[in-house]
Parts: sequence; structure tokens; C-alpha cells
Amino acid sequence: MTGISTPRLSLLLVALLLSTAPSAHAAGTLLWGLQLTGGVISPHSPGVGPDGTIYAANSVGLYAVAPDGAVQWILPERAYGGPVVTGADGTVYASTFDGFKAFTPEGVEKWFFEADPYGLTIAGPGVGPDGNIYGTFEVRPFDAIGVFALDPLGNLLWSNEGDPIVDVGSSEGQEIAFGADRLYVAFPGDSGVPPGLYGFDLDGDQFLYNGDGRDSVPAVGPSGDVYVAQGVWGVTAYAPDGSQRWTASPPASGFLLLPVVGPDGTVYTSINFDGFWALNPDGSTKWFIDDSDHAFMGPLGVAPDNSAVLDLGNDIGVSGWMRGYDPATGALLWQVDLPPGIGSIVVTSPPSFSPDGTVAYFHAVDLGDSGNTGYLFAVDLAGA
Repeated sequence: MTGISTPRLSLLLVALLLSTAPSAHAAGTLLWGLQLTGGVISPHSPGVGPDGTIYAANSVGLYAVAPDGAVQWILPERAYGGPVVTGADGTVYASTFDGFKAFTPEGVEKWFFEADPYGLTIAGPGVGPDGNIYGTFEVRPFDAIGVFALDPLGNLLWSNEGDPIVDVGSSEGQEIAFGADRLYVAFPGDSGVPPGLYGFDLDGDQFLYNGDGRDSVPAVGPSGDVYVAQGVWGVTAYAPDGSQRWTASPPASGFLLLPVVGPDGTVYTSINFDGFWALNPDGSTKWFIDDSDHAFMGPLGVAPDNSAVLDLGNDIGVSGWMRGYDPATGALLWQVDLPPGIGSIVVTSPPSFSPDGTVAYFHAVDLGDSGNTGYLFAVDLAGA
């Protein structure tokens, strides 16, 4: 475990490598699992640097992990509240309760941007197509700055309170979706705060607000269109300027989970308790899988080469899985079952991918340990 100092390790339990895959294996093979003990695991995809380093987070630590599962360093940072992302130069950006921090790939802090004076981090960080860092601090009740952009040195470029003022309700650490020259962020609403989908260009000018932020993170397709799942009501598509293109009603009852978009523009969402739904870019159904024999569909992902659509789900009382489906037909290609823990191990995050797109990484948690034991898993999508 190179690069870990004794003082850092004294604050955290050492991560434990659970297993490794054989040298020759098929697509859809679990490469390794890493136990991250001591705190609530992140609901966001792990960060992946340009050199292939994976960054995992829980409520007491930020972990840097080599592609072979070896821990490189651990920092005692509460970084699970938002996504962990990386810049083109390998800089790591993470959210704390009250701001953003930047670290070198070696784990040395570069800067801290505070949510002044006592603002709550409610979205981001996200790295835009221009290399700048974007986020949102809740404006009320602490008079923070709202949506904002930082340059890679941590200097504030602009801020916008939003119209209406961005207010999260009860959520924290929403992910930001980017188009070629704009960003989108949605808040679910709660406690009298209505849901909202916001759009801003990368200069800070707002061009979109509507009430379609229910229970969703926006997904941006290759055309620049934006897709939002809205509870039990369906999926809505917007043009890059915010005008509505279509709304599609689900083919089965149930709660729609966050949509993802494949490189061919196909939109995927899962319907809890009922199935897996693929939509063409025009909103028509491409295929639907009735999966009502399983309790919970999970987070989704699409392999970067479009070789498989990934479902990370679980059933009651057993550990979860990653399934790979044929994007054209919905046929099941392979399934990876997660190992048992103290209780059942449940996936908590969508997948992220290695720089070459052949390995998927995701977070999970052991329900038998009151959520205090988390995991980082790696699955080979290509075979070796």
C-alpha cells in the first residue's frame, strides 16, 4: 500500500482486498472486491483518473485504489456527500459538507473552496467539458452562492442563485449533467420545496427551469438532448435549449429509476418491482423486460463501446448482482453475483469505467452491518 502514511491509516480501518479473478476469464467476471470499513458508502459512481486510479469514498475516508485493487492512499475526508471526479491532469475533486476540495493524484490537498458562510453543498462537484469545476451551494437559509463555476485553481468564475432560487429540500450531493456547452441539475423537492430541473450555460446564464426534477439526475445523450425520469409518471426528453420534445409513459407500474443513455442514443431506465425499459431517441419503446420476479432493479450503466447495458440490482435477503444485457434486444448476456457478507451486499451506485472502457467499478454496502461496511467492486466487461 504505497503512499499511505501511518497517521492517515490510524484514522481509518485498513481496506481489505476480498478476491481476485483468474488470469483467463470471460466477459462479466468479478475481478476483485475491496472492503471499505468504517462509514456510510457513497451513492455516487467511483471517480476514475486518466491513469486508471479509482477513487472511492465513504463518510470517513477518500480512497485511491490502483486498477488491480491495491490501495494507494487513504485520506480522512468526509467525501461521500457528493461525487468524486477527476480533471484531465488527474486532479481529484471531492465534496465535503461545506465545500469542495482538490487533491493531487498523490493525495495532497491543493485547495479548499468553502460554502461561505455556512452553506450546504447540494450538487457537484462536476468537471465540465471546458475543464472548469461546477457545483451548487444551497442559497437558503445561509445566503450562499447557488450554482457556480471554479477554475482548476479554485478561483470563483461566476455564481447564480437561480430563478427560482435553488433549494434542495432534503437532498445532498446531486450529480451535474453536462452537454457540449451547458449544464443541467435537478432537485427532488421536499418540505414545501417544489422539484426543479435547472439549465445554465457555462458562462452562468440560466436558460431553463421547470418542475421536472422529481427523483432524478438528468442524463444527456449524444445529440445533446436531456432525459429525466419522473417517479411513476414516465420519462421526459428536452432539447438542449430546454424545450420539451416528448414524454413517454412507462409500460408497467412502478417507480422509475435514474435514466442512462447509450452511445447510440438509446435511453434506459428500470422500473422498480416490474422491469427494464429501453426507449428509442424519439420516445418509442425499443424493448421492455418484465423482471417482476425480482424485488429491486438497481442503478444502470452502459458499456462505453455499447457492448452491454448494465443493471446492478438485488433481491430480498440475498446479495446483489451486475447483469449485462444486449443493447439491441434486451437479451441477458451474463450475470455477476456479488459474494455474501455479514448480510446481503447491495449495490449503491451506478458504475463508472476504466479509461479504456473495459472495466466497470461500483460501490456497494453490507446490509448486515447496519450499512457501516462498504465495498468497491471491479467487473471485467471484455474478458481476458
